[in-house]
Amino acid sequence: MPVSAQLKGLTLDMVVGDQGWGNLKGQVELKLCRGEPNSQQFDEWNEHGAGWNSHVVWREPVVNVSHNHKRVTVHLDASSEFIRKFHPGDYFELH
Repeated sequence: MPVSAQLKGLTLDMVVGDQGWGNLKGQVELKLCRGEPNSQQFDEWNEHGAGWNSHVVWREPVVNVSHNHKRVTVHLDASSEFIRKFHPGDYFELH
């Protein structure tokens, strides 16, 4: 759902854990999205981690995840690049 006002900050409280496959650890990303999601899939990413012609404008890793589940709180304030780029009508996704 699009946010109707400019964000001043964002606090996320979540429980995270990697599925435990392989030797790699997971990562949770916050995606700043603008406009309607595009039905096409794009595999190319620009220098900001956003897909060309994609609804994703900015990607920001917020948590590195280990195999053990844990509760984490992430706070982004007005100094965050994510918050500065956010405009009324934008929305975010957590992946």
